Amino acid sequence: MKRLVSVLLILGSSLLLASCSSQANSDYQDAMTQAKSAVDKENYSTAQAQYNKALTAKKSDQTAQASLKQVKLMRTADMDIQQAKKTNAKEKLQQVAATEHGNSTLVKQAKMLQTKLPTVIKQQKNYQHELAQARSLSDNGNFVGSNAAIRKLLAKKSINQTYYTTVRSTARGIRSSNNASISSQKRTATQNSQQPTIAKP
Repeated sequence: MKRLVSVLLILGSSLLLASCSSQANSDYQDAMTQAKSAVDKENYSTAQAQYNKALTAKKSDQTAQASLKQVKLMRTADMDIQQAKKTNAKEKLQQVAATEHGNSTLVKQAKMLQTKLPTVIKQQKNYQHELAQARSLSDNGNFVGSNAAIRKLLAKKSINQTYYTTVRSTARGIRSSNNASISSQKRTATQNSQQPTIAKP
């Protein structure tokens, strides 16, 4: 009887371990698939989250570890580009391309961006200059002129690329502030026009 119980316990443990292993493998495969899809779309924050999930399922997986390193470097390179730090961005992109056992698409994206980097950084500086002009107009109370400058900036096709996310968000923030100031000026003007005129004796 004792022997039967022992056999049943061993069998039960084996089945439980097999079930856990199967679930972990399923979680890993799902996370890696979603990470690949995110990388294809250059959505590196989502890719990073999915690679972390993959490593939760398989802590020592070489591919997930290498790919996670790559996406972190790509995100850091993107931050450097946002700040027009060409040398720093180039170093990060080179590290992505040199990483072994990682994601081949990330390698291609890093190499492609390296070739485009001089143009991207130059454009970044140009956009930042235009943004500074719009901010200066706003600071001096020329809200309409500032909005016109922002409208011109945001109408450019290349501004929608991921490299210029900070420029876009900052420009929209200035525009929102300008619109609030313009509305406030209009309310004040309306209130003043409605003030009764007191006749002089």
